[in-house]
Amino acid sequence: MEGKKGPAFLWDKSNIWGVMAWRSFASMGVDIHLLTAEEIRRGALDGHSLLFVPGGWAAEKKEALGDEGVGAICDFVARGGAYLGVCGGAGLGLEEPDGLGLAPVGRGKGLPNFSGPIRTIWKSHPDMDWTPGQIVAPVWWPGNFHIKNRGQVRVLAEYGAPEPGFMVADLVAEDVRRHGGFGEWEKEYGIELDPGRLQGAPCVVEADFGQGRVALSYLHLETPGFEEARRALLALMESMAGPLPSAAVPSTPDECATGNMAMGLLDLVEDFNQFGQSNFLWTRRNEWLIRWRRGIRGIEYCALMELAREVAYGSDNDIPGKYVERLAGFFGKAKKLLMAERMVMAQGSLELYKCVDSRLGAMRGELFGNKRRPGGEYVEILSETEALLLPLLKKGGRK
Repeated sequence: MEGKKGPAFLWDKSNIWGVMAWRSFASMGVDIHLLTAEEIRRGALDGHSLLFVPGGWAAEKKEALGDEGVGAICDFVARGGAYLGVCGGAGLGLEEPDGLGLAPVGRGKGLPNFSGPIRTIWKSHPDMDWTPGQIVAPVWWPGNFHIKNRGQVRVLAEYGAPEPGFMVADLVAEDVRRHGGFGEWEKEYGIELDPGRLQGAPCVVEADFGQGRVALSYLHLETPGFEEARRALLALMESMAGPLPSAAVPSTPDECATGNMAMGLLDLVEDFNQFGQSNFLWTRRNEWLIRWRRGIRGIEYCALMELAREVAYGSDNDIPGKYVERLAGFFGKAKKLLMAERMVMAQGSLELYKCVDSRLGAMRGELFGNKRRPGGEYVEILSETEALLLPLLKKGGRK
């Protein structure tokens, strides 16, 4: 397939990972086109060279695409297009019930809950102008690959040793290793925690699908601040789709909102953020991510705060008042839930998906549902936030 429009970017259900990836591509001067699932169903992939799918729940992405969107992507790749999925986007490419079956790879067993920087070992690749060798790249709570047909799958990179700042669950791996090891912690948490089990496991794989190519990565190579990883991302994309069209790199925006509605939205988000920090529920991990205590919906709160901030920074003060009211209502209920969970922490341990307190269970169910994949009011307010943000990003994002 001859690409005329450069890479496309599936926006739907990308959560905080879509904003992070979009910021990163913009800062690298890559001209990438945001597309919705509806646009893909209407044939918007035609003429593009590559589809980039960021993180988020694979099942939600597949539901958003529907049968027509799934068929459009599979046809796009089969006719010579390229597919690059990161984390949840990688999950969407798997041979799993919530995947598209673009590569003979499924989900495997392994370390269940890890994040942060890790050394990676890259194989030589005939189509990549630059072979990364060993580079540090971040992961953000990925799955594990199970390669079903090794004759049809090429491993591009494997995990090496964890780097400073790497975490398993809510534990800093290096501190645990230096002070007693993982044995007792694994007994206490009831899950595997030793990152040594990762070494040698595949983290970036590639396969052919029809006339096209598919790359699936559990590494978030697009993460800001990891320049070698971002260079590897661009090299991989160009090996799949040819030279990437460039766009002007936007100047670094002043993080100040104009207008009462935008400033009010920022104040609302910051009030909730400070509530969590002052009650020892989370701290800042980096400029876009918090580090939260085990047992609360930390990534969900983080995603909602970051996306709402982006709406405020990108808006011309035309934020719907009803949206701000709904967000305030959600944050108010969330504060009550967090204080109830804080009480359980003070009395013992808090489990995210198990709840013996019926009142706490009802509060959780109303806001998030009672399954690992979030539901409830959270999904409604997050979807509304994403819908407000998309046209702002298409216009260039922050003012």
